[in-house]
Amino acid sequence: MRTLWFTLLAACVYAEPASPEVHADRTVTFRLSAPKATEVKLWGEWIPKYNTTEPMRKGPDGIWTATIGPVEPDLYNYIFLVDDVLVPDPANPLARTGKSGFTHNLVDVPGSPIPYHHRNVPHGVLHRHDTANLIVYTPPGYSAADRTRYPVLYLLHGNGDTETAWTETGRAHVIADNLIAAGKLKPLILVMPNGNALNRAQHEGTLLHTTLPFIDAQYKTIPARQSRAIVGLSMGGFQALWVGLDHPEQFGGIGVLSGGAVDEEGEKQVARYAAKNLPASPFWVAIGSRDINMPFARRLDRALTASRVPHKFIVAPNAGHLWQFWRSQLAELLPALFPERR
Repeated sequence: MRTLWFTLLAACVYAEPASPEVHADRTVTFRLSAPKATEVKLWGEWIPKYNTTEPMRKGPDGIWTATIGPVEPDLYNYIFLVDDVLVPDPANPLARTGKSGFTHNLVDVPGSPIPYHHRNVPHGVLHRHDTANLIVYTPPGYSAADRTRYPVLYLLHGNGDTETAWTETGRAHVIADNLIAAGKLKPLILVMPNGNALNRAQHEGTLLHTTLPFIDAQYKTIPARQSRAIVGLSMGGFQALWVGLDHPEQFGGIGVLSGGAVDEEGEKQVARYAAKNLPASPFWVAIGSRDINMPFARRLDRALTASRVPHKFIVAPNAGHLWQFWRSQLAELLPALFPERR
């Protein structure tokens, strides 16, 4: 499929009807004005089957409409397909961006309390460092003048995304705010770097020799392995694994979401890690049962087991390679980090 960005929307989209409209029964109505289109479809993360779309119906006014649901309370990515061309929702400013700009719109379906919905609690602050391609979360009450120091979680994004992914779509800062307010998480710093690199060596070098020193110099961190962890999803999950295994002296916690060991070299890397006898707490490996990376996750689990590395291996029923799974896993993983502070 070709991708159509905002600047090209005028070719097929005219007025902007209200969209999306979330109803009290958790059904959601999507609308798009495209009078000249012959077919419009809707893709969204609520659809359980890959490469499946919802049909939209054209009204006499040229507005295409689809009502879906009811769906479970969550934050969902979605996008329109106008005559097989990907088109964003021009009426919805809530969007996800990646390396190439816009990727999807977002719709928030409220309901039962979930960790990544905004609540009336004290909020931390997001600091953007454009020259370093970093976003840093500091918790409520953080002050450069205070003597308090904090553990640090390095949180890595997936392929095609940037440092904005874990806040725009992952809502990592919202999850942290809610858990801290509930007394389930001690305050910490989240560091979300841009993980797009030419190769593995470049990514590892930048993280270890540029990002870590910068964070420890700019923020009130506890610069010790037991107070530093690394977690990632998909591409970032593989990156977190590689860096965490090769540098246990730097990271006392490792989280691999939808990633794993790719080949025999990955298994050897696990064995080398085990020989250093600097175990991670936790060593968290999680994947959805429908995830495309399941073979790699199972290979990692087998390698860790064979090398007698204590770890947690989670297979979430019916979960796919989607943000719903990654957000929920982050909410479970955060309180398990930094055991000396629990």
